[in-house]
Amino acid sequence: MSHRTDNLPLYQPRGAPGADRTIATAPRRRAVNEPEGFATYSGTILLKGSVPAKSDTYDPTLDVEGIYKACHGMGTDNAKLIKILLRKTSPEVQILQTAYMNKRQKPLVQLIISETSGSYQTGLALLASGALGGDAYLLKKVVESKTSSRVRLALLTEIVVMRSKPDLVKLKEYISAIQHRSLASIVNDAIRMMDDSAQEDLIEAFRLCMLPDERVVEDGEVMSHVQMIKAFLEGEDDISIKNFLELLLDRPLSYLRLLVDGYKTQFYGVNLSQAVEESRDSRLSPALKDVLVYVLHTAEHETRLGMEGVVRDARRIEADLQDDYLLTVRLVRAHWNPDRFRAVLAEWAKVRPESGSPVKRIKKHTRLHLETLLVKMIEKAECVSSRS
Repeated sequence: MSHRTDNLPLYQPRGAPGADRTIATAPRRRAVNEPEGFATYSGTILLKGSVPAKSDTYDPTLDVEGIYKACHGMGTDNAKLIKILLRKTSPEVQILQTAYMNKRQKPLVQLIISETSGSYQTGLALLASGALGGDAYLLKKVVESKTSSRVRLALLTEIVVMRSKPDLVKLKEYISAIQHRSLASIVNDAIRMMDDSAQEDLIEAFRLCMLPDERVVEDGEVMSHVQMIKAFLEGEDDISIKNFLELLLDRPLSYLRLLVDGYKTQFYGVNLSQAVEESRDSRLSPALKDVLVYVLHTAEHETRLGMEGVVRDARRIEADLQDDYLLTVRLVRAHWNPDRFRAVLAEWAKVRPESGSPVKRIKKHTRLHLETLLVKMIEKAECVSSRS
């Protein structure tokens, strides 16, 4: 027997009631090896459509009671909450959400938020939301007034930029069905709340990242584009900021790799990301540079299929290690894809190896329940890696 609960953030397929028709008309590409009745998002499996009361491998009954008791005794039993939520896959989270709502008439994420606080609250809320629901949860945060411009930009960049087109379609449809607005409107509103001098250019950059289809580029165009990029970075006015952004953002990763290799070969081993960071062209604001460098770091570090951006993500984790919120968001979002998460952890360990293992760094920079949550998350991934 299947159940659907309108109040829960479940993945809705195209054509679901309430879906934004302007979003739903975007061309859809079926993900490679996407099982019938399921969807893939960020490298993890999601249940599509109606969510069953249980699956062949997961019955949520004990977890529903365990979570209820953990939140309704003498104080919150955080150890139990961590134990239950940390071991769930995204499909199991969807089943658990439905089961909890049916049994207790309260959304699971709302319960978690009411019982916790700070970055620890964010971590548990993301775990209770699943991969796709977690991104939607964070997109609500980017338009809250208390969110800083720095965090707002980081969240927008990591959720939207360099995402696969199938992932973007699912995110757009999900946001439309659950929040009743378009992804583009959220992005635009968030950018207009930022204290950046180039808001319109940022909006254009994210618009290019959210286009439904990538532009086809001939290999012969790469070197001419390299010259155009070089000219722009040196301040030539013949190339507009819009044209410059189109050269970098409205492109497939395969083209970007040719572009960064061509730039490095043509200009004496200088990485294009470095050239963008060091450019003094006033048209490139710090926020816009951050988005472009994020894209270029993805292309500059060659990885095997499915591991794109691993080096980039590891460096971003280390760079903001003292920011509990971003640290938590990045680790929880990464953990939904176990193989990729282990690769990120391995790369993170290579960044400033003198700082010790990822677990040692977490223990140094976090405290209390957040420390427990993140350490157990990493240890779980490393335990699977050692067994394999």
